[in-house]
Amino acid sequence: MPVIQKLYENTMVGDPPQITVKFNLVGLGPATTWSITPDSLTMHGNGQIQFVLDPASSAGTSFVGFAIKATSPNPNNGTFDNINVVQNGQRMNVNDHDNTPKGGLPMEFDYMISVVNNGTTYYSDPKIINDPPPNMYRAVPAKALETA
Repeated sequence: MPVIQKLYENTMVGDPPQITVKFNLVGLGPATTWSITPDSLTMHGNGQIQFVLDPASSAGTSFVGFAIKATSPNPNNGTFDNINVVQNGQRMNVNDHDNTPKGGLPMEFDYMISVVNNGTTYYSDPKIINDPPPNMYRAVPAKALETA
């Protein structure tokens, strides 16, 4: 089942904040299971987010990319870039160059993670990358989806 995760920007958590991703293939078919923790992440302004692949993930799994879109309060604010997959695909760093709104208003982002296993790419939420609203988002391989 697709997983839509959320990032909330307001206060700092960790240095840098870390999200653990567990991905498993189910049987011989295309079914997959995802576990992404924490299920939301609160952070502040500019910084780096680290995605770490859980060692209990299916053998041969590695990170490919990341996509994101802002959903509130201002969908035109937020830049996530410099996607850097390291440690043989076991960790992915994403830079956040967002400006947290004045007054400390939290910003919410829907994001998606992609991994590869045995040559097939899997998405935690295919809808974000397959059905973006026309003229609102641009897709860049291994880069963020940003508002135009």
